[in-house]
Amino acid sequence: MITAISLINSIIFITLAVVHIYWAFGGTWAAFAIIPTDSNGRRRFRPAFITIFSVAGILVLFAWIDLASAGFVSEPFPDQILTNATAAIGLLFLLRAIGDFKYVGFAKRYRKTIFAKRDTLIFTPLCLIISLLHLALFFVYL
Repeated sequence: MITAISLINSIIFITLAVVHIYWAFGGTWAAFAIIPTDSNGRRRFRPAFITIFSVAGILVLFAWIDLASAGFVSEPFPDQILTNATAAIGLLFLLRAIGDFKYVGFAKRYRKTIFAKRDTLIFTPLCLIISLLHLALFFVYL
C-alpha cells in the first residue's frame, strides 16, 4: 500500500512538473484558468519563466522524495530526513488547500471567477488529496 501511494504521488508530481515546463516555455493550454484573478478578471500576478520552471523543479524534487521514501531510488539521506520531508510536503499542500482566505483554497472569498471555479473543483481537492496521502505516509513511516 505504501508503494502504491508513493507511486501515485510521484505520478501526480511528475505530471504537474511536465505541465509547468510546458507553461514555462510558452504553452497556452489551460493557461487562462491557472492564475488567480480578482472579481474583475485581472490576474493577481504574472509569473516569470524562472518562477514557473522553479515550481517544476520543486515538483520533481517532491516526486523524488516519494520514490526515495518507498525505496525506488537510492538516496544519500537518513530515513528521518525523508520522513520529515514527507510531512513537510503534506503540510504545505494542506496549507494550499486551506488557502489564503481571498483567492485560493477552500477558504477563498472570490468564488465566481474561472480560476476560482477550477480551484474549487480541481486544484484545491487535488492539494487536499496530496496532503492527506503524504500525512498518511508520514505516520506510517514513524
